[in-house]
Amino acid sequence: MKHMTKEKCIEIRAILETTLTKELKDQGFTFQLGNASYDEDSVKFNGFRITFDDADTQEMKELKRYNDFLVATDRPSFDINKIGTQGTTQYKLVGFKPRATKQPFIVEKLGHKGRFVISESIALRTTMFASSENTGKTHPNNLGTLTLVDAPQPRGE
Repeated sequence: MKHMTKEKCIEIRAILETTLTKELKDQGFTFQLGNASYDEDSVKFNGFRITFDDADTQEMKELKRYNDFLVATDRPSFDINKIGTQGTTQYKLVGFKPRATKQPFIVEKLGHKGRFVISESIALRTTMFASSENTGKTHPNNLGTLTLVDAPQPRGE
């Protein structure tokens, strides 16, 4: 009798990813496979998601939803397309994590693709991502630091 093992799960994931990724990419889709759980005779993959190549990530959808809320409630909002700077480094706002209370905003370091989380007060600074329509709207000026969330990947891989 055969038993499902972690190695077999990894093997099955690799088969699914290599087969489906290529086929779906040819059709204009992106494929994501979530976590796996297994018992002695089966494996279950959670978070199976197929999206259009040009679709926004879930984090970007949350950012747009939150920004619409800020505009609707006449609070300082964000310019989602703005490139922010801190010193000589440039960042782009790429997402929002609604369950993160202290640092819910995700920014990407341009040129290196490192992803960081920042607080709302940093994101609303004039030199970062504040919308030009924020004139007269107030927000506490509480500056913090960047926190690395995804280590940059080596170039060429």
